Formats: sequence, C-alpha cells, structure tokens
Amino acid sequence: MEKHVNTCVWHACAGVRHLKTLTSSSTVYYFPQGHVENYGASTAVKALCANLPATKCEIVSVEFLADQATDEVYARIRLAPHVPGIAVNPRPEIAAEVNRLAKAFVRRLDTCDLSRELSVFDKQLNVKEIFMKKEDMYLKIGDIHGKVWNFWKTYNHAQSCHSLTSGWPEFVASKKLSAGDDLLFMKSMDGEITVGVRRRPVNMNGAFLGGIQEDKLPNGGRKCTVEDLAEAMGKAFAKLEFQVLYYPSVGCSCMIHDAKEVEKTEKKPLFVGVRVSKDSIKGIRNNTMRWCGSSWKQVEVAWDLPGVEEESTNAWEIEPVFLNRKEQE
Repeated sequence: MEKHVNTCVWHACAGVRHLKTLTSSSTVYYFPQGHVENYGASTAVKALCANLPATKCEIVSVEFLADQATDEVYARIRLAPHVPGIAVNPRPEIAAEVNRLAKAFVRRLDTCDLSRELSVFDKQLNVKEIFMKKEDMYLKIGDIHGKVWNFWKTYNHAQSCHSLTSGWPEFVASKKLSAGDDLLFMKSMDGEITVGVRRRPVNMNGAFLGGIQEDKLPNGGRKCTVEDLAEAMGKAFAKLEFQVLYYPSVGCSCMIHDAKEVEKTEKKPLFVGVRVSKDSIKGIRNNTMRWCGSSWKQVEVAWDLPGVEEESTNAWEIEPVFLNRKEQE
C-alpha cells in the first residue's frame, strides 16, 4: 500500500523547486514531450507525441509518494484539461503530516562506506546540528516511509568525526545502497532525524535514470508504462481527466509547468546577450526540428561559460535578470 510522504521531506529528497508552488486548482500546461522525456522512452514512443500540442489543465490533486523498494520519490498528479464553461472541483491535498525541516546535509557514498560504518566530519555544514553531541550514543533515524532505524554513533575527538556503526550494515543491505548514492540527513523543527536516498544515475535504454542497477528492471522499476503514457496523452488530447507520474530523480524537466510562466515567455521572447544571473546567453536559435508542433525545449542555448556545451531548454526555465523596469517591460 502506498504511503504519502511528509511534503517537506519529499521536496528535500527531490531536490527540485518546481512542484513547491503547484497545488490543487493551479493552472498549468501539460507537455506530452516532457512526459516522454521523464519516462526515458525509446525513439518509437517519442514519435507518438512528436506533433501533440501542450494542453492547458487544472491540477485536480497532487500526491507525494516514495517507492517502497528504492525510496525514490515521485509525485502522482491528476490533471483536468481546461474546457471553457466547465469548472473543475479540486480534491483536498493528500499528504502526510508536515513537519518542517530545520537543517540538512548530503553525504555521497563511496565503496568503503558500504561495509562496517559511515563516517561524517563536523566540518561539513549542519553535521554538528544534526548528529548533536560529541559523544558515543544511540541515534534513532527514520527513513522516508517512517520506519525508525537504530544506529550506534561513535565520536572521534581527534578527527572531529561522527561514525554510524551498529545498525549501519543492516541499513545498507535493506536499502541496497551503492557507491555514488546520496544520503540526505534532515532534522525537523521538532528534533526528529530523517534520512532519504537519492540514487546515482543509471544508464538504461539510452537515458540516465535514478535506480538500482543490479535489479535491471524495465524503466528502472518505475510504475509508469508505455500504455500509461499513451493513455495520458490520448486523454489530454481528448480533453478528459488523466494522471501522470513525475520522477524528479531523472533530472529532466517536469512535464507540467505553471501556465502564467509559460504564457509570459511566449509574449517576451529571449534574445542573444540577455543576462541570466551572473551569466549571459551567448547564442540562441529556435530548435523546431526537435518537437514539431510543440514549444517543448525549442530553445537551443549556448552559455557564455567555458566548457559548457549547448543545451536544449525551455524558455520559461530561463530567468532573465533585468537592470531596470523599462528593460523588463
């Protein structure tokens, strides 16, 4: 049975800001091409949505979930295409009790961390606040599903180092951790410690997906199938309510985006030389051959940074920096 995850923990593990501002009744655009990209589908599947336009929708509900086997976070989003004259009744938000986070740090695992113990040094930001006392003690740490793990923590004063010993090998085996995985340790305002797992990218079917490599499951063991993709795209095109699963660990853009942001960029196109944070766009061209009939990642950008290659991106994901109000208008 799926269990809804604390939303603060979910967003911290996801590492993306996009869904934080989207709730039930938010108006968004659904991009079939982004859905296929998040799935990591083959060329044949991509052809199904090549000419499909974006669909304006309202979010009916958002559920923040985590896979029981891999701890990978994902969201189930139900969407209702916008039909003039027909109102959408958003469903109440379904989520675990929110316990806001106070501190967090990330520890990337290497091969030597997978045996007897995990060591973390005080010099890393927030380690002292989360692991607390500089002494040997038991720590109770919950995982993303709410299961509590008991660890014996030792402290090496000479090296200013905390080490999880007893309980650590069992945790590694249960979570099937690998070198390159990230552990996200979080402490709530109430003092509870939670650990989340961000899987290292695994190359499967030509796309890099977060997952457990040795399982060799289709699509990284994800719950979305080609049939699910086809059903969602078909219902969106027919203006019927549908649902999508979004996996932020894939690293690609979400298939839904705030309607106001998308429409704003369509009214004000980008141009060469526009400032973006501390950088600027060196070159830009319309990449219409990528997805005919869709504005998904139609902007090919060459950043003014050494060693950074050109990339296809969405215009609404670029945040220009304007010096004055006149330049912004």
